[in-house]
Amino acid sequence: MERYVIYNVDHRVLICRQHMCGIGPNNIDRHFWEEHKDMPLETRKDIVTWSQTLLLCEVEEVTRFQERTSHINGLEIRNGYRCNFSECGMIKGTQSGVQRHCTEHKWDGFVSGKARFCEVKVQTFFQGNKTWYTVLLIIH
Repeated sequence: MERYVIYNVDHRVLICRQHMCGIGPNNIDRHFWEEHKDMPLETRKDIVTWSQTLLLCEVEEVTRFQERTSHINGLEIRNGYRCNFSECGMIKGTQSGVQRHCTEHKWDGFVSGKARFCEVKVQTFFQGNKTWYTVLLIIH
């Protein structure tokens, strides 16, 4: 199984090696049927059967934000942007996304010499509408 997936015990998430993202426990069969059609059917069935023996978190239960100094094995490392407003810390995947977010604070430009946002290295377990980020390293 480890050729295709990684079971992250700390976060209780199954990670697809090829796509470098987590797979929600209710989507494992669909993920392998739709995204891995070139994989032998028996292998896909074995992965689904094996995954049912694991203690997996529901997508909503996975830690949403955690500042780390090391990466989570199997997940893609990408650029992200973190809001610097007070204690907000919201993380967005695009610069335009964090700029739109910062306008919610009525914060324009620099305040006390501090930029509205900074670039960070991030990882996310899930893609699509269940995306939230884990910060790896803040780049100042």
